[in-house]
Amino acid sequence: MKKITNTSLQGIVLTFFTPEGEKNYFLKPKAAVIVPVSYKSIVLDNLVKRRILKVQIIQDNSVADNVIPEKQVTKNKK
Repeated sequence: MKKITNTSLQGIVLTFFTPEGEKNYFLKPKAAVIVPVSYKSIVLDNLVKRRILKVQIIQDNSVADNVIPEKQVTKNKK
């Protein structure tokens, strides 16, 4: 997942290209939105270069919770 934070003092509309079609998000000043990593946007790349937006990659906890830990094998002593 990507956390996109608006670091500017103006509202910004971001358009993402998704497999389902285009999706728009409005970010208020100092607000953030979380979107999947697969969402692509040319405007996002430009605004990150201009330091108007900040992007952080965050780990999805729901995927980490579904991982089954390996069992430790112990030998029985007789």
